[in-house]
Amino acid sequence: MELKKQIEEVIQKNDIQMGIAIRHIESGEEVMINADQNFPMASVFKVPILVEACFRLAEGQIRPTDRWNLKDSDKNYPSGILVFLQEGLTPSIQDLLTLMIIISDNSATDILLDRLGKTAVIQRMRALGLEHIHIPMTVREIFAEVMPDTNPNKPIQEIYRQLREEADVEDSIKPDSRIVKLTPENNVCTPQDMTDLFGLIYAGKTPNKEWSDYALTILWQQQLNDRIPRFLPQGTLVAHKTGTIGPVRNDAGIIYVNDDSHVILSMFALWESSQNEPLAVRQRVFQIENAMGEVARLAYDAFK
Repeated sequence: MELKKQIEEVIQKNDIQMGIAIRHIESGEEVMINADQNFPMASVFKVPILVEACFRLAEGQIRPTDRWNLKDSDKNYPSGILVFLQEGLTPSIQDLLTLMIIISDNSATDILLDRLGKTAVIQRMRALGLEHIHIPMTVREIFAEVMPDTNPNKPIQEIYRQLREEADVEDSIKPDSRIVKLTPENNVCTPQDMTDLFGLIYAGKTPNKEWSDYALTILWQQQLNDRIPRFLPQGTLVAHKTGTIGPVRNDAGIIYVNDDSHVILSMFALWESSQNEPLAVRQRVFQIENAMGEVARLAYDAFK
């Protein structure tokens, strides 16, 4: 297929280790590149949490208007804003889901995951036929792999001092760290399973159209748009979730090409930088995200 060849050229040109699963919903055409291999999800693991929440909402176990009393002990390092807000704030379940997805709020994520339960999220994935989505770690546990102190309840100057001492988390993660392992001891999935999950959301099977559309409405509001949407025409609707930690750059979601054409695209990238100089690292990140944007535009053009 011409699309697969074009994407492989982008990967080779940019020297990226990448897994990609593309499915055109209307025709069923697929492009799979390393799609059955495990990749670290980083914050893409928040999509299965959203799906489990939709099942609980449909079952009446929780309601969008239910509120949570924010405590300092709930807070995680950012992404997000809850870590910077005062104890006693009472965000709703809908607020937490929205914050978790559209700005990848790590505090909202662990509040939801603690309430829903890691085991329940995984059991739901298995019930949906997704055998290769694994979530052994909360966000707090992920940060514990790279930082000596995961308590963010300290003056902002101290937070940034600690981050500086960690030599920027982008560059300091050891090659043998748990968060870059490709085994189920890390939060990993295959690109194909993530594309299958988005396919179930689009098809209204998580668990029904009402709550699947609810999930899509949140995913449409994504504020982190420098990967899949990077080179898409202005105004293109994308329901997606990014993931970033250390040498991991991900994005997965649905491109609404037009009313009659929809493309599910899951991209998981691992990269290595031969330099620790911050500018060189950021130039490499820019290159990776450009490549991801190129892949998304190729998929868009192939099915428009």
